[in-house]
Amino acid sequence: MVAKRAICVWISVFATFLAIMCSFAMAVLLINEGAGAIVRPYILGIFGGLSVETYLWISVAATFILLGITCIIAYHKQPLDPELVKMFLKVGGNLAALRKAQEASITETADQIEYNKKVNQKFLGNIQSDLEEANKETLALLANQREDIKKIRLDLISTIEKTAEETGEKLAADLKNKKK
Repeated sequence: MVAKRAICVWISVFATFLAIMCSFAMAVLLINEGAGAIVRPYILGIFGGLSVETYLWISVAATFILLGITCIIAYHKQPLDPELVKMFLKVGGNLAALRKAQEASITETADQIEYNKKVNQKFLGNIQSDLEEANKETLALLANQREDIKKIRLDLISTIEKTAEETGEKLAADLKNKKK
């Protein structure tokens, strides 16, 4: 099967090459002789003489037709190489395993993120309650300190007033003594 295909491709390629050479020859003849020149081709000689321009267009059309046929013969239903099939199956299996591993990894990562979120919420809830408790304790201490400072201030003022009064009385008594 492969040998027949190769032979067909070689024949088609050779025919395409001949058509290209005829097109090239007619293009050169058209440039040198002009459009009115008559050519008697060996293959198409049964039609009589053809103008160079007509033969050029026939050669160009034949070139493209033969090139298309060559491509169809060469690439139509290529036989599969068993090694290539094995490689594709191996790559497909590897891709499937990789996809499963990625899905498992993504699922595990999502679960880990969800777990971490719950732990963080619990931790932050504990911190918030601890902060609220500490805030209440601090406010209570500040209120006690305010009361203590008021008490100390009143005691200090009364002590200062008492001491000032005693000192004033002593000074007044000393002044009386000195006047006498």
